[in-house]
Amino acid sequence: MKIQWGFRDVLLALIGLVPVVWYLIEWNALPDPMATHFTLTGDVDGSMSKGSFFALMTVLTLGMPVFMKIPRRIDPRAQNYESFAGVLELFRMAVTLLLAAVTIVTILFNLGYPMNMKMVAMLGLGALFILLGNYMGQVRPNYFIGIKTPWTLTNEDVWKRTHRASGPLIVVTGLISLVCAFLPTGLGVWIFGAALVVTMLIFPFAYSYMLWKKLMTEGK
Repeated sequence: MKIQWGFRDVLLALIGLVPVVWYLIEWNALPDPMATHFTLTGDVDGSMSKGSFFALMTVLTLGMPVFMKIPRRIDPRAQNYESFAGVLELFRMAVTLLLAAVTIVTILFNLGYPMNMKMVAMLGLGALFILLGNYMGQVRPNYFIGIKTPWTLTNEDVWKRTHRASGPLIVVTGLISLVCAFLPTGLGVWIFGAALVVTMLIFPFAYSYMLWKKLMTEGK
């Protein structure tokens, strides 16, 4: 398996290095262990040693962009990736920026800065969902990225139409997440959770099944 490297890979590596370098600069000022996991309500519910967190964040911020290049080399439907290569690169950039931002916010929290982790999580997820929703309709059939139900994976027309129909709903979920960032914690989490279940589970499964059944009845 040969993976090609280019300017975008260098740029993503530099973005991933920003929190890594800053972490090393602030090493002595950071507590040990560090608060590293938070609930959607913003409460700390997990911690790690400084060394363990450094290793984890380095692997994630520098390794995730590389990992996201692998599917198009091993996917049985690899030829389809060329048709949405630009979207895949956009997704790689978005994920890298989100991981770097989460790491930076975690460092700030542990340095004692007042950070509303629930608001940060909602805003980050909202931005990511809006981006994904806008480009979801361009993703072509594959086994790694997109809405994978038994019916989208077996019928290309069902795949395309399900992704096009789901895109606007994902954008709406992102907008809901942005609004929920400023709502009372419990209310915001429940509203976003409900929107997420409908958008990512109920609608794509129900829609793709009904569409597949309709096409089978029509003999397509």
